This record gives sequence, structure tokens and C-alpha cells, in this order.
Amino acid sequence: MNESFESKVEKLKSHILDLAKEKVVFIAFSGGTDSVTLLKFCVDILGPKKVVAVFASGIMNSKKTLVASKKIAKKFAVHFQAISHDIFSLPDFSNNTKLRCYACKKNMFTQILNYAKQFLKKSLYSLKNDSQLFEYKSFVIFDGSNTSDFSSNIFRPGQKVLTELDIKSPFLICNFSKTDVLYLAKKLHIENFCKASNSCYATRFSYETKLLPKYFKMIEKAEKHILKFIKNKEKQITENEIQIRCRIHDLKIAKIEVSKDFVHHFSNENFNNTKLYKKLFDILSPMGVKYIAIEKNGFISGSMDNKF
Repeated sequence: MNESFESKVEKLKSHILDLAKEKVVFIAFSGGTDSVTLLKFCVDILGPKKVVAVFASGIMNSKKTLVASKKIAKKFAVHFQAISHDIFSLPDFSNNTKLRCYACKKNMFTQILNYAKQFLKKSLYSLKNDSQLFEYKSFVIFDGSNTSDFSSNIFRPGQKVLTELDIKSPFLICNFSKTDVLYLAKKLHIENFCKASNSCYATRFSYETKLLPKYFKMIEKAEKHILKFIKNKEKQITENEIQIRCRIHDLKIAKIEVSKDFVHHFSNENFNNTKLYKKLFDILSPMGVKYIAIEKNGFISGSMDNKF
């Protein structure tokens, strides 16, 4: 694996250097493993002054994620910019149609494109190097997509936006899988910065469910209580090692998915009599939830997309 992996890394380095020649690199930065690893790799080979991390801030992600992302960018000494991402103004998003992801990504990357143009126009981004002054008047936008994102059983219409807006995906072009990205993070000594993936809260709801901002707040609160429950059981486990999803089916049934290693903590036949169950029911019942179930197979990526 190592020889093949090293070859991929060299190819990735060469590809990024080629794409970034005389350009500023803007990275769509979510604070997740893929974008953190891509950011660090770009900083190492291009230098921090040629890289900008752009975070799409909105109710679809938690404030904690925004704060953590900003800290990571500061640690890597790169400029960080949060842009407002008003997703509920998009009908396909608020109605949770199968084009939700496409509409969201199109809106997000269009905003990043506009920000990049304004950034260069306003500052004529400059970098001092060896007593010479270089001015970068063009840019390229990267995202952290990898080959695992295009698995045949994962429905991701938003990926189409990358082609439409000429967004570059270095990991994908260089044939990096999720496993490769995780291994690269380890080689870069940043695995502690890489948190468990935490997709948009809209992925917690079955399609064609009318989405409201207050529902997202309920999900965030419910998942915090589930995390606290697990950490009380597993004293040595960090938040980065736990996958949690509180899936809502037709606003009636809540299905809890957690990393398979932790499912046994919920296997008690009397779970519906526990404090956690009652707490979750109090949080979720205002949206219409009447039942709470545990997914015995653990966390399943994209489980709401099965019908597509």
C-alpha cells in the first residue's frame, strides 16, 4: 500500500502545484477530515499566504463546527473567511426535494466564487518572497471530494455542481479514497484535527419533508445529548471517534444511528424508560415524533438516500 500511496501523494503534489501556478487557492472548508487534510497539504507545498479557507456558515451546521474550523485555519496560519449561506431561501432545500444537495452546493460555490473575485479585486493579493513582490490576479477553488464520495450506493446530485462551476477536486483526480485521505492526515500529523464527518442536518430528514430552522436546532440538541450519553459510558473516547445521526422519518419516527462499536450501549430492552429516551422525546416530540428507535447496524452513511 505504501508504495502506491507514495505515488499518489507525488501525483497530488504535482497536480496542485500545476493548478495553483500564479494563483490563490480558495478551499471550500467544512472543518471535516477531507477539507482539513487538503488545507494542510496545500499549506505545506504552497505556503499559507497562497491559501484561503472559506467556510459556508448557516443553520445547517453547528456553531461549534464554525469555531473549530476557525481555530484549525488559525493553527495553519491561513486566512479564514466565513460566508453566510442562507439555504432556507432555496425552495429545493426547504422542501427537501431530491435536488436539495444540488441547490445547496450551487448556491454555496457561487458565493465562494463571488467572494474570491471580490477578495482579489479588493486586495490584489500580494505575497513577499525573496525580496520580490508577486501579485496574484487569478484564483482556483478546491474541494475535498474523493473517490469514496462517488460510491455507487451514495446519492449525491450536488457533485454535478463541481463540473458546472469548474471547482477542482485534487483528491478525486489523483484517485484518493477516504482511506487514503485518512492515511495522509496521519502522515501530516493532523489526525487529531480531523473530526468525525458531520453532514448537513437536512440529511437527517426523509425526502419531501418540509424543513424548518427549528427542526435543525432540535437535531443539534438531540445529538449533543446522545454524544454525552456515549462519552459517559466510554471515558477514553473522544468526540472525533463517534458518528451520530438522529434520523427523522416522516416527522414521526426518530432513528438513532451511532458508530457500531457503541450500539450496545443502547441495546437495553428498557431503553424507552431511560433518562436519555425521555430527554430525546421531549426535544423531538414538538416536531411530531412519536417513536424513537435504535439502528442495530450502527451508523449508515447516506441511509436516507436508499430509495434513490
